[in-house]
Amino acid sequence: MKKLLMTVEAFIGFVSFATMIPKDFVLSLVILTFTLVYVFGVFELSRLPYKLNSHMIVGGMLFLVLSVFIFLRMVAQLDFSVSLPHLLVFLLGFAGLIQIVIVRKTFRQS
Repeated sequence: MKKLLMTVEAFIGFVSFATMIPKDFVLSLVILTFTLVYVFGVFELSRLPYKLNSHMIVGGMLFLVLSVFIFLRMVAQLDFSVSLPHLLVFLLGFAGLIQIVIVRKTFRQS
């Protein structure tokens, strides 16, 4: 189930990367780099669950920080026009926040 979730998040990240290229090339490279955290988590050969959880937490944190950065940049520029890549990053940031809260509980229990 976790690999399926990371696959969906990686797909959303790649779509966000592809649609962000014409608007902001450097930010699209950041999105690609953060998406690769999920991709490497999907292709992790180890069967240890904490490695999969680590990829979920780190990817979630990175997209959460990126979504806060994009929001603050929109506020600073007073430009509240939201496009598809922004919505996808906000979606991944919100999903990352939920992942951080839920997956951290598994680390505390073990």
